[in-house]
Order: sequence, then C-alpha cells, then structure tokens
Amino acid sequence: MSDKIYIARQPIIDANNEIYAYELLFRMRDDDGEIKTLFDDDLLATAKVLVNALNHFGIKSLVNDSYAFLNIDQEFLMDQLIYAIPQDKFVLEILETTIINDVVIDKIKKLKELGYRFALDDVLNCSEFISKFEPIFPYLDIIKLDVLLNDNKVDEKNLEIFRKYNIKLLAEKVETRE
Repeated sequence: MSDKIYIARQPIIDANNEIYAYELLFRMRDDDGEIKTLFDDDLLATAKVLVNALNHFGIKSLVNDSYAFLNIDQEFLMDQLIYAIPQDKFVLEILETTIINDVVIDKIKKLKELGYRFALDDVLNCSEFISKFEPIFPYLDIIKLDVLLNDNKVDEKNLEIFRKYNIKLLAEKVETRE
C-alpha cells in the first residue's frame, strides 16, 4: 500500500448556499492508484484524519472560518485522543453504528460540558432509530438526515422530537438546489 494520504473535504452548504462546514474524510491511494475509502480500523482512520488535519495542513487552511465535521465511532469516542480535538473548530459526528449505552452517554455528556459539539450521522426517519439514539439527543447539536434513505421525507412526529431538543437538521446527499 502506498503511503499517499489525503484529506478529502466535503462542503456542507446552508440554505443560503454558503459554506457552513466541511466534513473531513481520510483517503489513501493504493499501489494501483485507486483511492480507498474503507478501513478495517475506524479509530486509525479517524486518528489519521486528525493528525493530518492538525499537523500537516493546519485546520485553518482546510476549513477557513468554518467548522470541520469529523466522523467518530464508539472506540474513538472513548479514546483519550478525542481530547486533542479543538472543540471550537470541530463537530464530532457520531456514526449510526455507535452502540448507545450508559458509558457512551456519560462520555458524550462530559465532552458536551467541555464545549464539544455533536452531530448524529445518517439518521433514519423511523421510530426504531429515533428510540435507539434519543438518549443522546440532549447533547446533539445537529441531526444529519440522509435524504436518499428517507425518501426526502421527515415524519412530523420526529420533527417534534428534534425541536424539543433544539437540534438542527442537516440534509445529507443533496447534490442540487432542487
């Protein structure tokens, strides 16, 4: 495997077509020149994004005055490395595969008290998904709804739950203004 490491940044655009943030993603190019996006070790991938963003590029050069969204799994959330993330520039994006339990909830609460911001990735507009993640809703700033997985619809009952916790909605996989 080649050691070509890339930081991909996906712009997150607001309703006024202004850049709100960038989602930072780790990419590697293999010996055949193929860009790889899947990793056996999510903690390693997240750590490499973080190290490259902070050390090699500088977060300011990557996102300017915007926020940086960083995918985190349960393992990274519980790791001490998470404290190296500057809370004023990053939104920690909790993956939908994260197992929600008391330890995870306590860690998210502690980080929130320290000023970290959180988003929940790939939210499905169904009661099972909402029930699974509702224990962390008091600590979330943003819900990322995948419009392809949700048929471009949001259940009004779920919208009320998001409003109750003052969570902003962000639509994912939107490629055009239409």
